[in-house]
Amino acid sequence: SFVTVPSFGFGINPFGPKIFATLPRAGIISGEAISKSKFNLLEAIEAGRWKDEVESLREYLKTGDRKRYDEKKRSLPAVTVSGIFEARSKLQTYSGLIQVDLDKLPNAAWTRDILKDDVHTFVSFLSPSGQGVKAFVLVPNDPATHLESFLATERYFKERYALEIDESCKDINRLCFVSFDPNIWINPSATTLNIDEWSSN
Repeated sequence: SFVTVPSFGFGINPFGPKIFATLPRAGIISGEAISKSKFNLLEAIEAGRWKDEVESLREYLKTGDRKRYDEKKRSLPAVTVSGIFEARSKLQTYSGLIQVDLDKLPNAAWTRDILKDDVHTFVSFLSPSGQGVKAFVLVPNDPATHLESFLATERYFKERYALEIDESCKDINRLCFVSFDPNIWINPSATTLNIDEWSSN
């Protein structure tokens, strides 16, 4: 079963049971069982709700154990940033957010920090690996333009910052694993990206 409240929700992670969370304009989070109450996903990332799990993952990479990293990462809770879904297939509520995955960066913390001044980036934080950055960008709140919004966001990041977004982020039900980053940047005053301005046409 699914429970939704305005702009929030929870769902089923294919890798685990259920978890509740709140995230402005976003939707499902799932992965581990907790009590039937909401908490703020971004505050949890900052405060270290998954610190032990994430630091263990980062240690696997430091020792070159990529296989173990990949296996353990799948046990982390995950959120669908772009909306609330029924069984991760049927969109119920669109969030107006695009997930941005920036992988294998030479200096992930530096990239996260430059995005704090970006007017369209709602949040940026280190990925579970510590070698990448995850960001949520505000786009028009219309699921019909999701792909167009992704392509505009992709071009925006490439031209503005010379950064390549993981193309898988074009999927509307793309999963975003939780992380740990005490220096997460949150911009509650972020504004919607003008996708017409950044269209490739």
